[in-house]
Amino acid sequence: MNALNDRCLVVLDHAGARVFCSDQRGSIAQHLLPIKPDRRFRRARDDWQSREPGRTRRGGAKDYFAAVVRAFPPTGEILIFGTGKGGGSELEQFVAWQKQHHPGLSVRITDTLVVDHHHLTEPQLLALARGFLTPV
Repeated sequence: MNALNDRCLVVLDHAGARVFCSDQRGSIAQHLLPIKPDRRFRRARDDWQSREPGRTRRGGAKDYFAAVVRAFPPTGEILIFGTGKGGGSELEQFVAWQKQHHPGLSVRITDTLVVDHHHLTEPQLLALARGFLTPV
């Protein structure tokens, strides 16, 4: 079995991120939310008025993406799964954000892959990741 060790799988979308740093059966993902719960019911107009580069209409993308980066181990490969394509894709927004704010991280990102992760179990996601990450 290929152990992830310092290698991570990130499953990213608009609803949140799951960061797996182990492929062992029963491993538990760290769950990260894209916004603070107290901001969930803010009016959309307020979010659009405060719009700046790196923010989505839900607000707080910089904080969300920074929290995802903090969840990574200090070394090792990173594989990112996401959904959708184009400007609305959280995957593409994250990759663009990290290139600007954490350019050194780019060499650690092994691959990005669009998957329909809502229809895959966590063991299936981890099995798919093992196929993309370099064997130890």
